[in-house]
Amino acid sequence: KLKIAANGCHCNTGGSMTLTQLGLILWDDLAAPIIAGIVVSIIVSWMHNQK
Repeated sequence: KLKIAANGCHCNTGGSMTLTQLGLILWDDLAAPIIAGIVVSIIVSWMHNQK
């Protein structure tokens, strides 16, 4: 997230962000909980299979 923000400041001479940068930041915000949810569900199903 910090890298993307830093790159945005470097490349962007205007005041507003581009759609791509906004999409990347939104994707970062959404991807983390989605990936965490997938990992948790895998662990839970694996634990159920162990019993």
